[in-house]
Amino acid sequence: MGPAVAAMRLTSAIGLSPLGPYHALMYGKSMYFDTSKAAAELEWTPKYSNDEMMAESYDWFLAHRSDTGHQARLSSHRAPVREGVLRVVRRFL
Repeated sequence: MGPAVAAMRLTSAIGLSPLGPYHALMYGKSMYFDTSKAAAELEWTPKYSNDEMMAESYDWFLAHRSDTGHQARLSSHRAPVREGVLRVVRRFL
């Protein structure tokens, strides 16, 4: 994992990474989201199931796909992916 994280940090620092710089922080770490504590302590229930949330998010993406890239300074989550080093790697595959 160490060499992969180092490569991710380097390509991000020189502007060749298609990922945001924070991706190196999360690489190789287990992540999950558990809402049971909020549900128990706040008597809260989520509005959507995971499946419904993913489907609605994807439908939104499809409806707004043409909007990305037309605004200056979009966050990394909304901007089109910059291929960077992947363009070079793809030539060798």
